[in-house]
Amino acid sequence: MRRRTFNPGALKIPVSVIRSVARENEDHISIMEDEVIYQTRGRVFAVKPKQFGKNNPYESEIEDMLVIRKPRHLDINEEDKFLIKGKRYFVVWIDNVEEEDRYLQIQIKAWNKGENS
Repeated sequence: MRRRTFNPGALKIPVSVIRSVARENEDHISIMEDEVIYQTRGRVFAVKPKQFGKNNPYESEIEDMLVIRKPRHLDINEEDKFLIKGKRYFVVWIDNVEEEDRYLQIQIKAWNKGENS
């Protein structure tokens, strides 16, 4: 079977992986703090938005597909966030392309300030 490849020149957009880490502040209180754990380049594909309701164009949820090279030293999970062009994104699901451990396809959703996390 032929190995699926992406053109490395197409992975142009800078992507930062952010993970919430528990730390103690100066009062020795444990707080959750966001930390950049990995920086890479990727490609974002637009995905058809999900409609809520039959003919309601205003209630929709837009998700994108992100393709990055899989980091060998790090496992990316659903609790991680992504920073792409100054916008934060949550992970909806992660797919290891054809189980080859070379590329990850990640379905991401834009972060709204009203949401928790």
